Amino acid sequence: MGSDHTRLMALFDAFCDAEPAAQRAELARLRAAADPLAEPLAAMLQADEDTSALDHGIAVPGGPALPERYRLVDRIGQGGMGMVFRVLDAVLHRTVALKVVAHTAPEHVARFLAEARVVAQLQHPGIVPVHDLGTLPDGHPFFTMPEIQGQTWAALLRQWRPEPAWRRDAVYVLRQVAQAVAFAHEQGVVHRDLKPANVMVGAHGEVVVLDWGLARPLPDTRLRAMEGRQPTAAGMVMGTPGFMAPEQALGAVDQVGKPSDVYALGAM
Repeated sequence: MGSDHTRLMALFDAFCDAEPAAQRAELARLRAAADPLAEPLAAMLQADEDTSALDHGIAVPGGPALPERYRLVDRIGQGGMGMVFRVLDAVLHRTVALKVVAHTAPEHVARFLAEARVVAQLQHPGIVPVHDLGTLPDGHPFFTMPEIQGQTWAALLRQWRPEPAWRRDAVYVLRQVAQAVAFAHEQGVVHRDLKPANVMVGAHGEVVVLDWGLARPLPDTRLRAMEGRQPTAAGMVMGTPGFMAPEQALGAVDQVGKPSDVYALGAM
């Protein structure tokens, strides 16, 4: 698997530097030659395209119609399976983050609901909690969580690198992330999309792991029984290229587990 992964990542890097037309032509050539890495490469390119769209956000004029309890303030961003809005909770008189499902296909809705239910079971200071799970007037599900005032670790790393002590600060954040991930692993959950953009560093130094939309309870665990959806199909590549372990990049879903998250921590 090691040599396949090395070649796959080399192909991916080369494709990222190529124009779309050249990408399509080379991918067609690999498929015609029955190259075993053609489909994993295509899946990685699609995952990278999806992640890029999510990271840059998609304009949502006006935002969704909300339940009476909530008042829309503005859009925070988009990630994983949903869009995130800043809303005012009219009952508790506080602002919270409200996440709505971004796609209406049944499998996306099921994964979104699974994210809310799984995260609700992970009570840890380094994992963003779920406050409320409900349904919008249009029938789509939503859940709310605390609004963390701060920046993503990805943004902070860009700011820190010119500073002499940036490595010390980075190690502090990584240690907090590792503790949160270790807790999730103890509960039988793997994140599967760890990266600096999915880590929030709050104004008071708190470190929180976000976006559990690709999280997966491990087999034979209480949370897997509660999950209520089909596991990721074999051969499907989900995650962010550059942070995927070899088994994840190659679509070997049955081999993705705790070591895959550890690999991503090392890549971070």
